[in-house]
Amino acid sequence: MLIEAFAEITDDQESIEEMQFWLLQNKRTNDWKTTRATVAACNALLLSGGQSWLNENQEVTASLGGEKVEVAAKEEGTGYYQVVFKGDEVQPQMADLHLEKSGDAPAWGAMYWQYFEDLDKITFAETPLSIKKTINKEVMTEKGHVLRPLENAELKQGDKLII
Repeated sequence: MLIEAFAEITDDQESIEEMQFWLLQNKRTNDWKTTRATVAACNALLLSGGQSWLNENQEVTASLGGEKVEVAAKEEGTGYYQVVFKGDEVQPQMADLHLEKSGDAPAWGAMYWQYFEDLDKITFAETPLSIKKTINKEVMTEKGHVLRPLENAELKQGDKLII
């Protein structure tokens, strides 16, 4: 509503674009709780003045190791694309990534460098993370529900176990 008010009253394009950008940034980490809120946010992004980010003809080009990444197809409207390289195509110099963007609309991207191995080739590695599985019986006491370790205790039908 604030973006719409700025569009109607002040027609301050710079402030409108900054609020639209904030709304997009906020969406990256939060959700719009209802469909009504989602529709209002989309309306504020698309109809309230400011630059039309969807109509802008912007290109994001990527180069890996000095060679331009060829993109077969992009998603209409968002420009989203994904490029996957198979194991034998990956070279060490591909770790050098260079991105260029034309236009003023915001853009987001990500690069993942993953390594996959057959499960039978994976051996134990010492890490700071350890996991221990315990089985507990939930018991009702004067203080409320309490978890008691299940150590050779007899179980009855209806006992609640927490793992």
